[in-house]
Amino acid sequence: MYRLRVKDVLKERGVTQSWLARNTKVNESMIRRMVHDPNYMPSAATLAQVAKALHVPME
Repeated sequence: MYRLRVKDVLKERGVTQSWLARNTKVNESMIRRMVHDPNYMPSAATLAQVAKALHVPME
């Protein structure tokens, strides 16, 4: 099992969920689920987009 660190990385980088949605072209509701729903498992492609926008490894 893995844990999404999207919330932590957003806070570290000082960016908002809205910014991430705009810069990844991922729906903002999906970003919210990544941040708030511990059981949500996005696709690898979505995770890759988010990791690229935040300049972090996908792992």
